Amino acid sequence: MIKKIVSVVIVFLTLLNIPSIALETLSISVSSPLSYFLFFLLAYQILTNNIKYPNYIICLAFISISYFLIGALQYEGSFIELFINLIKFLLYVFGLFICLHYINHKTVIIILLIGATTIILDSLYFRFNDFQGIDHVSEYGRYSGFYLNPNVASVVCSFGYILTIAKKNNIKFLAAIFTFLGFLTLSRAFMFTWIIITSIYLFYNRKYLVKSIIILIISIIVLVKFSEQLKLDIIRFEFLTNLFLLNIDQEVLNYDSRFSQWANFYNAIINSPIVGNGYSTFSTSLNVKGGMGVHNSFLLILGESGFLPFCIILALFFSLLHRSLSIILQNITPFLLTISLIITLMVSHVLFSSGIQIFILVFIIYCLKKIS
Repeated sequence: MIKKIVSVVIVFLTLLNIPSIALETLSISVSSPLSYFLFFLLAYQILTNNIKYPNYIICLAFISISYFLIGALQYEGSFIELFINLIKFLLYVFGLFICLHYINHKTVIIILLIGATTIILDSLYFRFNDFQGIDHVSEYGRYSGFYLNPNVASVVCSFGYILTIAKKNNIKFLAAIFTFLGFLTLSRAFMFTWIIITSIYLFYNRKYLVKSIIILIISIIVLVKFSEQLKLDIIRFEFLTNLFLLNIDQEVLNYDSRFSQWANFYNAIINSPIVGNGYSTFSTSLNVKGGMGVHNSFLLILGESGFLPFCIILALFFSLLHRSLSIILQNITPFLLTISLIITLMVSHVLFSSGIQIFILVFIIYCLKKIS
């Protein structure tokens, strides 16, 4: 019973981004103890459980160790900080895998729903991403709730959407809620992920075509009806509505695109393909030109630690795709989650620090192990 409670607390703190939101709304004196508490609980789970880990988990540990050690060769920052980040990643991977043995999918869905609900509360009350301008308040027009970043919030909605559409009971209706809240983030990645995931799902479940169309229509109607009250970003909102009218605005699509962001780092990759350019060089603009970082976890690994960990993580995801595809008629969830996570990793570079992304990856591995 204790381990089940600990597991729920860990997943709650992780999926609701509690330490980060505490830092944003309260202070570091509150967020820091919460963060330490989370990793203490993860360590407790690892030390008090005798579970045999699958090869995928061991492979993840090897990838992280090789990434951090090779990246350290040219790293000029604090090695203590680098070591701590490695330990945190390993605690997440092994600890979250154990937690999944004590909680079910319904619990995960409920926690995701609570987190996603904060997105609508953000649009109405919190408005975390609004910022002070000169003599006025600037309204950002994209919402993220406890996740503080619309793109992170959209990942949570994608996760919840996949878990709910794959259910064959009354929970399936929650897919409409995750769809609406995901669109509220106005994330281009979520829009395209939703289209791809829904298309794959309907290919294998054609009987739900009408319901999916109804979910989409209702979500768009609600967004249109309340767009002024929600004060949505006009440009992104018009892009969304035009997208489902099969009219893609190329200017909005290409503005601040990930493709142009990746291009800023290609020369650095070519200059040092074997051992990379060192830890943290691709996650910031301090050493390599490129704004806020490369925004691609695969390029991050290749650019910071070179060819070896890059090839291993590619092999890992190819294997996950192959395994999940082989059982797609039995359970479509792992395949949809793998596709969604790959898209997420291609537009973000926080795999080694994001508890949410690590949880999704570990969740996929757990599902495959349980099915096999």
